[in-house]
This record gives sequence, C-alpha cells and structure tokens, in this order.
Amino acid sequence: MTYLYQGDVGVDVTVATGKDLTSASTNTLKVKKPSGTEVTWSASKVAGTGGNLTYTTITGDLDEVGTYYLQAYIVMGDGDIFYGDVVRFVVYDQFQEA
Repeated sequence: MTYLYQGDVGVDVTVATGKDLTSASTNTLKVKKPSGTEVTWSASKVAGTGGNLTYTTITGDLDEVGTYYLQAYIVMGDGDIFYGDVVRFVVYDQFQEA
C-alpha cells in the first residue's frame, strides 16, 4: 500500500484471506477508524487469487487521520464464519509528510 491521505477516494484495498471463497455468501471488511467508529465495507472476491478480497474506497471512507484497523469477515455457504488477520494502516493529514 502507498501512503494514504485523508479524503482519498478510489484507493484499492486488497486483503489476502488464505481461504477458498468459492462458497462464501458474505464478503466484507470490518473497519475500525481512529475515533473507534466501526464500519463495514462490502468487498468483492478477486478471481483466481486463492482468497483475496478487494474494496475501492469512496467518499467518507478515509475521513479520519490516524490508524485504521481492518479485518475480513466472511460467511461461508454452510454458515461457517471466518475472521481474517487484522491489518493496520495509517491515514495522514493532507500535506503531512509520511
């Protein structure tokens, strides 16, 4: 990932889950923002990658400066639930040097 700045839109966030997502019925990324607010981003399966999920940020996703925590949340077709590893990334203030 490159440096991210507050207000960035169109950033592709890709997470490796290490799981076969063929039967997955829910593919989301749970996100905890620096303020502690928790949101969910609807992710898409990346074909042929062996379990990667991707999401492209929209307006309002990266609206806080600081450390974000992201975790895959997957529900399989049989009802099994899987949480991925936690990924951490920093969003900087505009004009702040990373």
